[in-house]
Amino acid sequence: MPVKRPLGIVILGPGFILTSLWNIIALMDIKNYYYLFQSWPGEFVAARVVILWATRLLGIASGVGLLYRKEWARKAVCGLSCFAILFVYWKYPYDEFLRHAEKLDELLNFSDHGLSIASLAFMSCITACIIEVAWASGVLYYLTRQRIKGYFVSG
Repeated sequence: MPVKRPLGIVILGPGFILTSLWNIIALMDIKNYYYLFQSWPGEFVAARVVILWATRLLGIASGVGLLYRKEWARKAVCGLSCFAILFVYWKYPYDEFLRHAEKLDELLNFSDHGLSIASLAFMSCITACIIEVAWASGVLYYLTRQRIKGYFVSG
C-alpha cells in the first residue's frame, strides 16, 4: 500500500522547484543585478551570483527529491533554510531595497505628487527579512517533525 504524501510536502516540493526557477530567471538579467548592487565590490557581487546559482540549483534538485521521498532532499532543504536564516541580510540588503525604490520613484514620477516609495525602503527591508526568517523557521520546524522525518527514505 503506497504511503500518502503529506500536504506540506505536496506544497514544499513544487514550491522549491518553482521559486528556484523564478529566481534563476531573475538572475539572467545580470546588468540589473549589478545595478542593484553597484555599491558592493565586484568580487562580492560575483560571489553572490555564484552562491545564488548553487542554492537555486540545489533548490530545484531538493524539490524533486522531496516529491520522491529522498532523505537527502529533506536534509538539503533544512540546510537551505538554515542558510536563509543565517544570511537573511545578505539576501535582502537595505541598499538594494533603496536603489530599487528610487528607480521606481523615478519611473513612476511619484515625487511630482509629494510621494516617495524610497521612504518605505527600510520598513520593506525589515518586513522581507522577518518574512524570510519566519518562513525558513517554519520549513525547518515542519521537516524535523517525527512524522515527516519518518516519511522519507534513505538512499
